[in-house]
Order: sequence, then C-alpha cells, then structure tokens
Amino acid sequence: MASSAPVIRVALPRPLRRTFDYAPPQDGAIPEPGVRVRVPFGRSNVVGLVVDILDSSPHELKTATQAIDDTPLLPADLVELARWLARYYHHPIGDVVKTLMPVSARRGARAAPIDAIAWTPTGNRDEADGLLCRAPKQRVLFERLCGLGAVADADVAALGINRQALKALLAKGLLERKVLLPSYSTRASDIDPTRAQSEAVVAIARSLGRGTAHVLEGVTGSGKTEVYLRVIDEVLRSGRQALVLVPEIALTPQTTARFVERFGAAATLHSGMTDPQRFDTWLKCRNGMHKVLIGTRSAVLTPFADLGVIVVDEEHDGSFKQQEGLRYSARDVAVKRGQMLSVPV
Repeated sequence: MASSAPVIRVALPRPLRRTFDYAPPQDGAIPEPGVRVRVPFGRSNVVGLVVDILDSSPHELKTATQAIDDTPLLPADLVELARWLARYYHHPIGDVVKTLMPVSARRGARAAPIDAIAWTPTGNRDEADGLLCRAPKQRVLFERLCGLGAVADADVAALGINRQALKALLAKGLLERKVLLPSYSTRASDIDPTRAQSEAVVAIARSLGRGTAHVLEGVTGSGKTEVYLRVIDEVLRSGRQALVLVPEIALTPQTTARFVERFGAAATLHSGMTDPQRFDTWLKCRNGMHKVLIGTRSAVLTPFADLGVIVVDEEHDGSFKQQEGLRYSARDVAVKRGQMLSVPV
C-alpha cells in the first residue's frame, strides 16, 4: 500500500549508493533533515540521518523506530555538503554521513557537550566555623579550596580530593559548581605588520561575508600566520567563528599555543584525541561555544554555529588528502564550504 503521509529519506551507514525511505516515528513530530533516527534495516535497528522529507511514497514503508535528536544534529549546510561530497567524489551518501560524524554520534550518543566544571568556595571562614565545627576533614578541605580559589572537576582525583566531602560542602552552601566557558578575547598585536601583510589583511577582511578564496605565498617565517591572526581577530570581533586547518597533528600544539596567546582560548580536533573528546569538541563548535578551532584534515567537516573564515595552512601539503574511504581533499572541501556559507578561505 502506498504511503500518502510525509516520508523521511534516510542515509544509512552502509556502502550503498542510495538512501532509504521510511514512515516517520509514530510517537512524535516529523524529524527534520539533519536529525538522527533509528530505523529497522534487515534484522537490526541502525542509526541513520534524515537527509530529505518527501510528501508521499508509492511504496509501503517500514516505520522509523525513534528520532534520536529533537533538533538537527547536522545543520542544513552540512547536510547539503554531504550531498555534494557524495556527488563530487562518487561515494555512497551513507558512508559520507558516517565520515561526517564522530563515532559516538554514529552510535546514537546523546548530543550534549560535556561541561567543564569548577568547584568554587562561596562561604566565608566565619560561616564555615559554625557549619564545620564537627566536620574537621571538611574544614581542612574548605581551607584548602579557599587557598586554591577554584578546582576544576577534572583535577579532583589528581589532587586527592574526596568527592563526598565536596558534595557535603556543596549541600551546606559553602561551595558552588560553576560551568567554565572558554574565555575568548582580542588584543592588539605587538608586531608591526609589513606593507604586504597589511595589504593582505585588508583584502581578506573586505571579503568577509563572501565565499572568495585567497592564496598567501611566502616561505616559512615570512609572516603568513600574523595575517591569519589579524583576519581572525576581525572575525571574532564580529561574533563569528574561525576554522584553521593544519596538515599534521605535530603542528597542532605550536599553532594552538600561538592562537591561545593571542585570543585567550582555542579548541583542537585531531585523530590523537579520544572519541568522547572529539564528539565534545564537535558539539561545542556546533553550538558556538568554541570560537576558534584548529584541526587536521577531518576538521573541515565540523559543524559551526556561525563560521566566519576558513584558513588552510600549507594548503599544498599532501596530508590534506584522505587516502581511504571517502577520498577527499580538505583544501577543496574548504573552498566549497566557503562558497556554501559565503565565507572567505
């Protein structure tokens, strides 16, 4: 029997050059493109991504089991990019979607970034005297925390701090748990730009909001990075985000250090990270928490809330070409993404 109700078209993580149509889940609204769904496929339930909505289907359809996300995990521009990648590189759309998402996302993990938490003293010592007179160990911990000012939750075990004692101080109103947000800032450079650098910055800054491509030519140490930094400064001042691609993991720490020195914070994304770390960074770029992302080849596929510029450092490097699976050039994908989002590359 044909289906006259709306139909969701789903890309599945299978090496098949086609999508699959399903009836929407019966317990909720019709999932939008970019939403992950669980669907019956053969003898199993698999996680797929909605890539389109159809008015109807001439076929009798199976019903999707569940919509995993309330809102699209992949924004519309990445769904469009997935379609382009499948066409341009002649690669199965389901495998493209699989490449776009971290392993945790493919498995249906909840799309909730991990908050960076700090334990901060709130009560004064006089107040603590009364509340902790019969809890000497908690009093010692409180004094220690007052001396430290704040302790990141990730450092609690390393510092030998008892979590039950922390929770007891929290319950007594002597501590609070604060979510730490990346603190980005812009400051003037100590370096006086050369005439060539100034001209490059002006030319690129004028193209902000347009999908144009620019090439900076110069030997190592010629000052290209200072141009990147000044352009990104303009982007951050406008409230937007920046993506910086580097060819190798080994270059990530030194590049990140320079960006952190200039802007106060910078996120990284590369294959040396664990999957939960990658998924967390991926989500924080998607929701706009991370303003600057420095990453290797696959970072070009990261979702952003409001991307303003893409930098491809050493764009001629062969490391930007994926040699297995979806064989893409990160440089070419960056240019295409810049065109789609109307941002300079």
